[in-house]
Amino acid sequence: MMDMILEEVRAQIAQAQDSETQQAHNFDWSEIQTIPAPANNAQKIGLCRGRHEIPGVRRYVFGAEVNPLDPATLEREAAQYFRSFSGMRLQETGGILLYVTGLTVALIAALNACRNLSIPVTLMHFDRESGSYYPQQVA
Repeated sequence: MMDMILEEVRAQIAQAQDSETQQAHNFDWSEIQTIPAPANNAQKIGLCRGRHEIPGVRRYVFGAEVNPLDPATLEREAAQYFRSFSGMRLQETGGILLYVTGLTVALIAALNACRNLSIPVTLMHFDRESGSYYPQQVA
């Protein structure tokens, strides 16, 4: 009896995997929208100092020590950091290119601060295969 149940489960798993593979092959790539290139005058900012070497980035929202268990403090620190750019009129100069360094709690804190300050953000993600960064605009 147990063998019959195991065989049925294996068949269901195989069927599900075949269905997922078929869906991947039938994906309509025309639905993907091209991301416009980030503005040349956008400020290049890293998320957390010391987590990754990012060429051309000298400014970071957070230092090397970040407490991921205190998101409220992270949001206050991020808001304070982005307010320091107030004279640069980030809303008019293309906003910021925020280089993602991991630590999701810190990323969300920075994005919330930018949203509250109406600062346009383009995230820059690292592509390990090419060794370069690619953009993702934040709505």
